[in-house]
Amino acid sequence: MSSQNPDSFGKIRVLVAGNSGSGKTSVSHLIATGRKPRGDVAPTVGCQVHVRLYEFEEPSGARHKYFVELWDVGAHRRYEPLRKTFYGKINGVILVHDIAGGGAPAALQRWAMEIADQGTFSAELAPEAAADNLGALPVPVLVLYNKADKLQRTAAPAGDLTSGPDLQHGVAGLRVSALRGDIDAAAVDSFFSDLVKRRYHSGKLQDTSAPRETRPTPLPRHHMAPRHSSSNRDSADFDIRGIEGRLDASSYMKL
Repeated sequence: MSSQNPDSFGKIRVLVAGNSGSGKTSVSHLIATGRKPRGDVAPTVGCQVHVRLYEFEEPSGARHKYFVELWDVGAHRRYEPLRKTFYGKINGVILVHDIAGGGAPAALQRWAMEIADQGTFSAELAPEAAADNLGALPVPVLVLYNKADKLQRTAAPAGDLTSGPDLQHGVAGLRVSALRGDIDAAAVDSFFSDLVKRRYHSGKLQDTSAPRETRPTPLPRHHMAPRHSSSNRDSADFDIRGIEGRLDASSYMKL
C-alpha cells in the first residue's frame, strides 16, 4: 500500500443535483460510505459535502489516492439564488431523479442547463462532445434513477435493480435504491475513473506524475475506517472513507 500523504492527494469535485426529495443526500452517502443512511434524512440547506477516498493503480503496482468530493446541493426554490455559489470548479455531474416521480427528461434537462449556464468547470469535454451532452454540460454526467424499490415488485428482482441503464424515462441512467443500499458500484467507479483520467491524465495538464491506468477501489460495504483529524481541511470532519459536512456560501469561499 502507498504511504502517500493525504495532503498530496488529488481532488475531484462532482456536483450532485436533482429535484427536491429525489434522494440526493442518501445516494451521496451511499456512494461515499457504501452504506445506506440510517433513519430520516433532513433536507439539504445550502450544500452538504461527502467525500470518498479513491485509488488509482499503475501497471507497475504503484497506487495513487484521490479525494472524490460529492457536492450535494439543496434543491428547494428558496435556496435557488444561493445554488450557483456551489457551481464552481466542477469536474463531473451526478443527476439524481426519483424513478417513480415522472417527468425525468424535462427535470434532468432543466438541471443540466442550469449548471451549464451558471457553473465553472475543470477538465472540460471537447466542444463537440459537450454539445451532445445532456444540457450541453461541458463535463461528464451520470444519471441515477433513485427509489427503484418503489417499482412494482414484479418488475425486477432485488438483485436486478441496478443492472444496466434505464431507458424508459427518455434519458439513459442507472437504477439505484439508496433505501436498500443497492447501487452499481462498478458503474459509479467507472464514472470516477473517467473524471480522474480527464483531470490528472490529460496531455494539456502539467501534472505528468499521475498514473496512466486505473483500478477503481470498490465501494466499502460493511465498515468504515476510524475517523482521523484533518488539518482544518475543507472545514469538515475528515474520514478516510468519507467526509460529511454542511457548507454555506461563506465556508465555500475558503475552499
